Amino acid sequence: MIATVPEFTPALEASIMSVSTAKLGRLNGNPLLVRESLKFYIQGLWELQKALWHPRLMYKNETLAACLSLIMYEVVECPGKSIDGWASHMRGCAKMFELKGPTAYDSDFGHQLFLSFRVIEIQQAFAERRRTFLAGQEWISLPFKTCAKSKFQQLLDLVVQVPNIIADGYQMLQAPLEGSTPLDPSVMLAFVLGLVDRCWKVDAQLGDFYACLERESLGPIYWPELSTGIKGLDTETELGQVFPVAFQYLDMRMAHICLLYWATNCILWSGMAYTYQLLFGIAATASLKSGASSVGGKPQFDITDLPPLEHRKDVASQAKNICQSVEYCLLDEHRGLGARAAVFPLKVAIETLHDAHCDRELLWAQAAMSAVNQTGVQLMKHLPVSLTDHAFLPG
Repeated sequence: MIATVPEFTPALEASIMSVSTAKLGRLNGNPLLVRESLKFYIQGLWELQKALWHPRLMYKNETLAACLSLIMYEVVECPGKSIDGWASHMRGCAKMFELKGPTAYDSDFGHQLFLSFRVIEIQQAFAERRRTFLAGQEWISLPFKTCAKSKFQQLLDLVVQVPNIIADGYQMLQAPLEGSTPLDPSVMLAFVLGLVDRCWKVDAQLGDFYACLERESLGPIYWPELSTGIKGLDTETELGQVFPVAFQYLDMRMAHICLLYWATNCILWSGMAYTYQLLFGIAATASLKSGASSVGGKPQFDITDLPPLEHRKDVASQAKNICQSVEYCLLDEHRGLGARAAVFPLKVAIETLHDAHCDRELLWAQAAMSAVNQTGVQLMKHLPVSLTDHAFLPG
């Protein structure tokens, strides 16, 4: 992306220097360089603040790039020993992208910025249980008017729908707690059934996407090989070989697609199971009798009319697929890109394995996250809650 930068503004220069110096310091075990990176980070913050008040600079892509670079610094260094800095940068960056509108990213540089922002904004929407403007049709289509979508971006077109479904569900459940009038059980039932329908539609689209991916691939999407282990992962002495087989891929691009696909399945399927349980309770509260067509003109709900979850009950299978892909992501040849791609899916896998009481796999996944952190992802060391607490899974 750096090669396409039209102009190195002071904010962009300082923010890029902060990330580069930190990375160089970590690679060479040089704490002086790591400390020097903090000076560039502080300078970058100051220059970004000035740019946001400058009428010529505030909407420039270089200012957006500076903000994204500072977000990256929070990931790799987390200077405040808290995720607050990351969250603050994300809120500001999201507002900047939204204000510029979906048609502002047609240059090579602008488009690359949008692609970088798109994936982290979707992940943050999951974490904050909120809707994201990126789910709007104009944001799905207009930034890609002059270029074809990669398979990864096609997958994001589907993934971006899920945070909005989850956010709508949480808003409905929290309404009585916020002083508003509690929903009539029949109204709530209709609303939750609407959420279920949206979940099934996305699930079908994800299934179609994966089937298409398999058809279009010249060979297998991934294949199993005997695990050679992960450097820095010492749990196998205590646990035995939890995953004797690891997945291999043609390239990191395909691995990233599969990781995101499985992580989304974990979130979606967990949400569907949670919603099904919710429906049982709502139906009982509403005193709706199974098999009755209507009472007082209102349609009745029969729990047996719901499509069976079938294989979607086995959410842990998707989490285990993620775990078996971590070894590939941490290969030296990926130069840290694989580790960063693994953070979100692995966190989802940890939450899933905890819920499924897969104790050995959970301990392995937590140790794998520590190995990921050692590659230069300091942010995950400073979560305000346990790794097993729900940040992405509903419920």
